[in-house]
Amino acid sequence: MRTRWLSLSVLMTAACAPAPPPASVEAPVAEAKAPALVEAFDVAQIIRLVGPMDYTPTGQGEESPEANAWVEFRGADGETFRAEARHCASSRPGVRCEGITLTARVTVPGSTPAGMLDHANRFNRDQAAVFMFEDSGHLVVSDDIILDGGVSEANLEVSLATFSTVLRQNRDFLLRAAGVIP
Repeated sequence: MRTRWLSLSVLMTAACAPAPPPASVEAPVAEAKAPALVEAFDVAQIIRLVGPMDYTPTGQGEESPEANAWVEFRGADGETFRAEARHCASSRPGVRCEGITLTARVTVPGSTPAGMLDHANRFNRDQAAVFMFEDSGHLVVSDDIILDGGVSEANLEVSLATFSTVLRQNRDFLLRAAGVIP
């Protein structure tokens, strides 16, 4: 009888012990930390993100009581644009400017190509990636990036690259229309 109780006791102990995990189950993986968000205009960060797109900074200004921070860039083919801090009425502590305005004036040597305004309006209607308009014989390409509490750096990089692409495409269109390039 004693042997039977001992055997039963061993079986009960084995039954109550936690079972080893199946071989196919892996240990839980720690979640990756979310990337930091860009919450405000930062001159150094904008320069770093625009640099790989074949642009060189040609000037910059820090925030002052009279003006917002800004950076000007020149592309490999001579195109220029300005990134300027905007939306500077933030109520969040330590954050002043929660947006970026990108602006370029495309200058066409000689006379303004006929149809430039029509081109800009058609582009705005069909593409709507950026805002374009004609001003005193120049095509102005503009875009606002609202950071509004934070966007990923990758998202900001895509917005800057889109602006650059649209700027270069439209500059080339106008230069061809003016007969400056084939």
